[in-house]
Amino acid sequence: MTVSVGPSVAPGTYALQVWANSAGASFPGPANKAANAYVVVLAPGQPPPPPPPEFDFSISAEPASGSVRAGGAAEFKVAISLVSGMAQPVSLGLMGLPDGASCAFDPASGMPTFASLLTISTDASVAPGTYPLTIMGEGGGLTRSASISLLIEAAGRPTGESSISISVSPTSLKIGESLSVSGALSPPLAAGIKLVYRRPDGSELAREVAASASGAFSDSFNPDAVGAWTVRAAWSGDSGHKAAESAPASFSVFEAQPPPTKQFWGDPRRIDEPYGNGPHRPRDRRRCPCPEGGPEARIGGGAPSHGSKRRYGQMS
Repeated sequence: MTVSVGPSVAPGTYALQVWANSAGASFPGPANKAANAYVVVLAPGQPPPPPPPEFDFSISAEPASGSVRAGGAAEFKVAISLVSGMAQPVSLGLMGLPDGASCAFDPASGMPTFASLLTISTDASVAPGTYPLTIMGEGGGLTRSASISLLIEAAGRPTGESSISISVSPTSLKIGESLSVSGALSPPLAAGIKLVYRRPDGSELAREVAASASGAFSDSFNPDAVGAWTVRAAWSGDSGHKAAESAPASFSVFEAQPPPTKQFWGDPRRIDEPYGNGPHRPRDRRRCPCPEGGPEARIGGGAPSHGSKRRYGQMS
């Protein structure tokens, strides 16, 4: 690379940054590479200055040691300082993490001087112990480091007792009817509750409901099969309380009964009815005794004469 300087350029030291990128890559972009350089412009007759110092940087972190309970996270503040020369990009990393732990730098790289926040996250299964860790910084062909230590303590186990109760209403219902489920979590906490409905064939259906700050929760459910059902409630617990599960509450579901069929045998309020076999002939099946001990006559029976009438219970 050749840098040409015109006669009007003032004497002095000028910092340059040279970028390179692959064909087709955007500029600037993640595929770009950069290098820094100095150009010293001298006045006429001025002797050349000594060469500029080479790039160097340092890394420090605080606190020097930290602790975390398994399943939690710890933070460290990392400082990357320019020691000499022109700043060049420095990227950060961490060595020595145990299985079940991960780290993140924010930012993960920069131009000194800059600061970064290191967050170390752990799983509940990570092995307890004290781990020496090394923060690494690489840039300008140099590698610098800072040492820290992390104490990982065993995950705490909840010691508080908890319980959960549940009831259903009604305990017997028909297909198409709704079941009301209510319950309470003790101690009273706002939490997610899982309701598990068990069908007559043994299959299960889970539903999530929310308990209020008083611990109360409820659900409305429409069973879809005939037979004996149960429902139970479960809570997974929290950092201070053990998990809890209720005893199952039982209920039975029956087929819906069809509506009764209505039958009509005539209208007893109608007293007079013409004889005959037409469509309006009465169908009353009541019997009345014939006077003088004669044979019984069925009301609405034979017609003694065309168009004549008689009253129920009387013979003419």
